[in-house]
Amino acid sequence: MREVHSASDIVPHIKTIEVYESPADLESLRQSKFKLCLAHTFLANNNLVSTLAWKSLSPAPFTPITWQASYALNWTDELPNGISDPITLSGLWQPCKKGEVFDLDPTGLWSRSSKTPVPGKLMVGINRFKGDIGTGVFIVIGLKGKDDKFDPIFIDHVNVGLNMSAIFEPSDVVKWWYRAEIEAAETLSPEESYDMATVSYVSSTYSYVDGVWATSIDRAPRLV
Repeated sequence: MREVHSASDIVPHIKTIEVYESPADLESLRQSKFKLCLAHTFLANNNLVSTLAWKSLSPAPFTPITWQASYALNWTDELPNGISDPITLSGLWQPCKKGEVFDLDPTGLWSRSSKTPVPGKLMVGINRFKGDIGTGVFIVIGLKGKDDKFDPIFIDHVNVGLNMSAIFEPSDVVKWWYRAEIEAAETLSPEESYDMATVSYVSSTYSYVDGVWATSIDRAPRLV
């Protein structure tokens, strides 16, 4: 098994979203069995889309979520049932910068592609792998966390068959919300989002009574 390294690797910017809650809101969120979800968006047909909840965390007084702006490619044979469901990865993570292209070879491993790259995009030049069930694969995009490991943040619902290619455009817009699922019924808070392109930190808090988020580039206050 092998990993193809990118040339001239540069340490990416560190980004953090810190969600904080007052004692009263925290108690209400916990009683309602809410989980804090966070998703990264991608551009598709001029729209922002997300297909995975990257994080699903229990409410806490302070929840810092940190990542590096460093992407990777992977693949799977099957789609998850829902946005918050786990993914069963079938391949290896291949680090991929914006403007790089990698092929999937007949054994399901990545290799650098001869296809022409597109600036700002992550690309699968050509898929030469049938997949474990012979129908192609679903491409998964990963993002590097503060532990230097890649976590799935996006899955393409379009099956990439033999000799097909794929292209992805990551967005800097991140969104988060609270979600509860009780007896197959789903309850969601309003979504909050922020463009992290030019900032490295934002703080955000949710008012359970008012049903609104308040987000700022200022540091989260240390509530008592």
